[in-house]
Amino acid sequence: MELEHYLRERHPESGLKGEPHVNSKLKFWKRSYASLSLLKGRSGLGFQYSDGTTIIDDPKEWDKFLKNEPGASNMNTKKWPLFADWEEIFGKDRATGEHAEGPLDAVEDILKS
Repeated sequence: MELEHYLRERHPESGLKGEPHVNSKLKFWKRSYASLSLLKGRSGLGFQYSDGTTIIDDPKEWDKFLKNEPGASNMNTKKWPLFADWEEIFGKDRATGEHAEGPLDAVEDILKS
């Protein structure tokens, strides 16, 4: 795998591998991006790009949101400085099927260029 070769070459002492290290981080980022995107579109909730924080104007809406997204309970206590980057990386990419590109494929394509 080119990604692992790149990691060994650039960071030989790290022991990082595409699977599980990079892949698990990308999965976490993608899940977080999806939850933040949903949050951003809800009335009474929002996202502040300048400091990477969530906005909760309506606690009732937050409670409703958490019923549908139970894994998002920590979103109001953390900062998300990479969200704008995630929008570029993940966008509205929900492709499936034969020609779908996974996160590791995307990273390898970026490293090639």
